[in-house]
Parts: sequence; structure tokens; C-alpha cells
Amino acid sequence: MGKSGFKVCRFRLDYCGENNTRKTAEDIELDYRKNEVRRKAGSVLRIVRDTRISRSIKELYSFACQVCGTAIKKGHYAEGAHIKPLGRPHNGDDSIDNILCLCPNHHVMFDIGSFSIGNDFNFIGDISGWLRIDSKHEINIKNLEYHRNSHGY
Repeated sequence: MGKSGFKVCRFRLDYCGENNTRKTAEDIELDYRKNEVRRKAGSVLRIVRDTRISRSIKELYSFACQVCGTAIKKGHYAEGAHIKPLGRPHNGDDSIDNILCLCPNHHVMFDIGSFSIGNDFNFIGDISGWLRIDSKHEINIKNLEYHRNSHGY
């Protein structure tokens, strides 16, 4: 019996000689087989976002991340990140005051809660510094509070 009252089972693995059918570590780690490419039809129910809203925020920041300032010049790529997610159970708004312009890395980090943003726009969590904000971009503080609460900040 263990300290928590559960039964503890112990096993000892013994080496029992050569096994010619056993794969090497290299064979297990890298599988170079060519798998058949398959396609499957389906239907998706998704939230329809207004791409004009996201694009206007990205253009306001010249496609530069509001966290790190990185701008992917080739193709002018940035992501519109919702502070309060649109889907259930969050039910955030698809509006300018709920969107940030982020690089792909900071978008993922923000979505999984690696960092959040304080009411004074300082970073909380795995990164430090301040959110870059254009004077024309008003951010809904209630959405920032929601993000912090939902990620335990």
C-alpha cells in the first residue's frame, strides 16, 4: 500500500537477449514510409468573422506585432487575435476593441495564456514589457480582464 492508500504495483524489466525483430531506435524515431493521402468530405459549423475589422487593425499597425514589433514583410502577414474568444463559452465580440495585431508566435502564446495584459497594458506572465497601442485603437478593458481571469492571472 502506498502513502495515499492505493495499491502500488512494481515491475522489473530484465534484458533477455537479442531480438532480431525489434526495431532500432532510429527506425522507431523516423518513419520514412510514404502514406496514402486521403481526403474526407465533411461539413463545418463556424463563426463567420468580419475580415474587414481584423484587416483594419493590421493596417493600423502596419502588420507589426503589438507585442514584439515584428513585421513579416513578405506578404505583409500578421494575425488578428481576439482578446475574448468568439466561440462558446466565451462569446466575445468581433469588434475592433477586442482585436490585437500579433505575430503568429505571440498569437499562439496569448491564446494559450503564456501571457496576458494588465489594465495598464503591461505584460503579465512569460514575457515582460508593454503592449504597443496606436492612439486610434481603443481596447476594451473588460476583455483584458476576461482574458486574465480565464488564464488564472
